[in-house]
Amino acid sequence: MSLLLSTAPAYPRVVNSAVARAAIEAARKNNAYTTPPWGPAPTWAALTVYRGGMVTRGLTAGSTTNLYLCAGSTSGEGGNGTSAAATGPTGTGSALITDGTVVWQYIGQTSSTGTVPYYSTVTPTTSSDVMNGYIAVVDQGNYAAMGLTNTNLTSGAPLVRLTNTVLTNAITPQPKNSGTVGSPTRNSSSIKTVARFVTNSKKWIAFTAANSVYQYSNVIRQIKVNGRFLSEQAYLGYTGSTINPGAILLDLSSFPAGNKVIEVLVSDTFAAIFTGIAVGVDEFVYPYGPVNNFKIALEGDSITDMTYLSAYDTTCRFEMMLNEWLGCDNVYNNAIGGTGIISDNSSAATTYAGRLADIVTFAPTLLIINGAHNDVDKSTPGAIRQALYLAYLRAARTALPNCTICLTGNHLLATETVSTQVTSEEDLSAAFTAFADSNSFFVPILTATPRMLNSANGYMFQQGGVPAAYTNSHPVSWYYYHIVRYVADKIYAYYSAQTT
Repeated sequence: MSLLLSTAPAYPRVVNSAVARAAIEAARKNNAYTTPPWGPAPTWAALTVYRGGMVTRGLTAGSTTNLYLCAGSTSGEGGNGTSAAATGPTGTGSALITDGTVVWQYIGQTSSTGTVPYYSTVTPTTSSDVMNGYIAVVDQGNYAAMGLTNTNLTSGAPLVRLTNTVLTNAITPQPKNSGTVGSPTRNSSSIKTVARFVTNSKKWIAFTAANSVYQYSNVIRQIKVNGRFLSEQAYLGYTGSTINPGAILLDLSSFPAGNKVIEVLVSDTFAAIFTGIAVGVDEFVYPYGPVNNFKIALEGDSITDMTYLSAYDTTCRFEMMLNEWLGCDNVYNNAIGGTGIISDNSSAATTYAGRLADIVTFAPTLLIINGAHNDVDKSTPGAIRQALYLAYLRAARTALPNCTICLTGNHLLATETVSTQVTSEEDLSAAFTAFADSNSFFVPILTATPRMLNSANGYMFQQGGVPAAYTNSHPVSWYYYHIVRYVADKIYAYYSAQTT
């Protein structure tokens, strides 16, 4: 389709891309997705309850080095399923695997050579106890007996050398606007943050929970030590009984001596989930830094927001993966499901254009506008849609004169025909061409044939959290490992071509 509009003059290229380029180049050599996790995923077990998001290694010959993600159950949204009496998931194909009432998806090969399991079956109560895994849930009342006497609690004295600035939000705790710019309604449940700090703890560090530590609690998304995920399986809560007041105990005894960088990825602000940190009497927590000041903002719909994947693999979040692949210390996800650049199909009373003020407040180095699926409307002529897209891009440039803008094509939903979505992506491409901006680039998704989302290449769909109906709507979680890396590669190529 052609865009019958005059093109605007090219805007000047941003003159300082060195910070972003250096961060991205370093991240591509070393990030948590390329570095083996410290510990292995557990081997598949018969007649065992699995929950969506759990990862297991295959049991049978030929599958022992395969990793399989539990995509849920055959009977309900994000529900638990029970494995069969024998065999377990096998093979490396793209098709979902039914195992009893569990649905599995092959996600790749194992990489961890560690032997320490994620969860400890020993729950420490005194300083002489020895854990047999990385994580346990303990009673805060046992801190003194466990030797965890250097503490920082909401109502207590500050932890030595710990200040409020230590828990750096590597992923900004800025809630999304679910109302209008003039009268915003903030949705705190959408916040995802990373607390980063350094500790010289030799044995244990405890995070005191703000509420009860429930079985399979999903408030923690991942834990990293020295840049590596703790396990091939994301944190999905402790399998023991509820403890209140409780704490998450991290065993550091098997890690190298000296200072260790700890990162705790959570689904809210760190302070909303944990009220304090505790270490031994002669141990400390130090600030982490410096941050690189590379800031990325994401705008999009449900495929970027990803709230529909809440029961799935917690390491596949768009902003979490960009944080790793691009080495960005500050990623803000402003997406809201059901919205588009010009449309609102979810009664959120907002659009990408209506949320532009949020992006401006964040002041990103890079803005990623992740498709516009919800703008597909057969009653709106393509030329009008293109004109509105162009107006949005120009408004973004006016408001963010030094920000690099990355516009991507559409991520297909199975409820829409491919041809309709391709036409919509062509409208985005035409508007971008007319935008004629020298500090922007377009990343096609559907019109780049190798990236076509369909059953032939295995990047399949689900409806909400129900894998049994996966042919109906959104992409399954494994799609994000594929598509985020693809977009990150395009961003890397763009910055690599810069000379300033």
